[in-house]
Amino acid sequence: MSSPLINGHAKGRIRLLTNFRELLIALFLITPSYAQLEVNGFVDSYHAVRIKEPNDFLSSQTRVRLEMLTQGDAALAFASVNAVKNHILPSLNGIELREAYLEYAAEIWDFRIGRQIIIWGNADGVQITDVISPMDLTEFLARDYDDIRIPVDALIFRYLRECTNFELIWVPIFQAAILPDEYNSWAVKTEFPADFDVTYENPLMPEKKLSNSEFGGKISFYLTGIDLALSSLYTWDKLPVMNRTLTDVNNLSIRAEHHRLTFVGLEFSKPYHKFVIRGEAAYYKGKYLEPASFDDMLMQKNTINCLLGLDWSPGGNWSLSAQFADNFILDYDKNILNEEHTMISTINISKKLFRETLTISSMGYLGINDKDCFTRSSMDYALTDELHLLAGFDIFIGDKGMFGQFKDNNEVWVKSKYSF
Repeated sequence: MSSPLINGHAKGRIRLLTNFRELLIALFLITPSYAQLEVNGFVDSYHAVRIKEPNDFLSSQTRVRLEMLTQGDAALAFASVNAVKNHILPSLNGIELREAYLEYAAEIWDFRIGRQIIIWGNADGVQITDVISPMDLTEFLARDYDDIRIPVDALIFRYLRECTNFELIWVPIFQAAILPDEYNSWAVKTEFPADFDVTYENPLMPEKKLSNSEFGGKISFYLTGIDLALSSLYTWDKLPVMNRTLTDVNNLSIRAEHHRLTFVGLEFSKPYHKFVIRGEAAYYKGKYLEPASFDDMLMQKNTINCLLGLDWSPGGNWSLSAQFADNFILDYDKNILNEEHTMISTINISKKLFRETLTISSMGYLGINDKDCFTRSSMDYALTDELHLLAGFDIFIGDKGMFGQFKDNNEVWVKSKYSF
């Protein structure tokens, strides 16, 4: 039975087309007579084939990104639009407004309002304090990490000092993460007893009203030899928790639910010779967790998610980075589905060759609890400054866990990108 978690792609694109027309009119209206409208973007095409039989396409997509910028002395307006043709997931076809915001900068303060991608933290490919823009996991990690961030409608105000920045943020409309449905090759596999009748209820989402806004702030310190930041956000869990209820002996009802969270974050970054040491920690107050048994209720606990990373630039156009992260549950209860500690490590190695026209890289995620992993190896050749040709392969290893469940999705892929 299909899960109702993610619907409305087509409806969203129709609505965004209307917003896009309104945005174009607004851009021209606010553009000063002496300002110009700058237009650039790219065209890319990505195709991935499963390595094992039936050797089918796991992804096949062509995208056009158009970016428009107009600015005066202190203000600017920016918009980006995607036109997508997806041969595997036709629900993603269409034109969508990705970002559209206005920005004004004074001498010691600025603000930005509109649809935008907001990135907190310095972790690479792992979310710790990066809690504002949710993720689009329609094709899991097979997309570039920058492409799976979802923009949010937000107002950001910053007060800027020489060594300190104060940032306030307000997100009036909740935006959930996007998960693949059960017919997608990247859907999370959940095993139920064969004689169970499973029903998916309508998801529990926050209503669109001011009391359900997300708001918070961040203070950043740029000190001699180290950067520090403290952040806090009264937010919602972007990933739903599955509330499972046995309505009868063999009847299981499942409802995806999003609940309130209070988040407090800490991050730092310190260079040392050819190294950069960085870390993040996030405290989540009141996070709902799934029970191990179908007939138990959701449990509410406080959790801590932390990460320590090391970047190394040894020279010779080499770049290496490694990270270790641990998500642990305070006051742990053995009836919780997740383990008390969920640990993951990552590594990323890259090198530029042939006068920096060819970049070879390999990155990997290792799930320590389930001994599963995901690796992506690739080559990126700059035929010209505008045209890049890429190829690579993705390998999933393990019998269970976040990565092991996709072991049948090992794939080879090619990509081209032309920027204009």
